[in-house]
Amino acid sequence: MAEAKLDLYDILNNYGELAKNHQIFDYAVGYGPLGFPSWLMEYFIKAIYLNPHNALAFNNLANIYHYRGDMTKAIEYYQRAIGLEPQTATFYFNTALSYESLGDFQKAMDYYQKAILIQKEIGDNE
Repeated sequence: MAEAKLDLYDILNNYGELAKNHQIFDYAVGYGPLGFPSWLMEYFIKAIYLNPHNALAFNNLANIYHYRGDMTKAIEYYQRAIGLEPQTATFYFNTALSYESLGDFQKAMDYYQKAILIQKEIGDNE
């Protein structure tokens, strides 16, 4: 675990745009079943601080909130990602999952439909 932390720290210091690095996304996905350690959340918050236009960092932070069960916070950060990159289908899909978890099936359906529309029109840019 400490080795992964060091790798993340090095990436953060060397590249600044933490969440645009696919290695970071792989770490985040890998930690999902473990509940996402708090230090990983801190790295995404720091990435957003360093680059507040990094939509993927907002999305990844939202993923952590989603997996922790805080759908309201997850939706807030997914919507910030959408505001930065409105043509990324994944952000709409993730938002839909959070709305579905809240039981708001109409909003979930709206976001699923938007994700499908984007995917069909231009493809996801991830």
